[in-house]
Amino acid sequence: MLTAGGLLAGMAWHNTGDRVVRSNATRIIDWHLPDGSIWHGAWKAGLPVIAMRPHNGKVVLRYWLNGRGYATTEVDENWLLSNSFE
Repeated sequence: MLTAGGLLAGMAWHNTGDRVVRSNATRIIDWHLPDGSIWHGAWKAGLPVIAMRPHNGKVVLRYWLNGRGYATTEVDENWLLSNSFE
């Protein structure tokens, strides 16, 4: 029981965003949708997205699309720090 609880807690921690960030300018980004398709869209200035925990210098951004799920994209951690605010 303790092992199963620890496994579930670890999975929840791994899938929880690190922070909410906003872009300081509109950026053209390819978002990957849950169905495997790519949405060529934009990260509009001021629009909040979830930044996941950094891994190997990369950060996954998640944006919720009603009825479709999370759109994701991966960006360089240094790029994110210089082009966004919390």
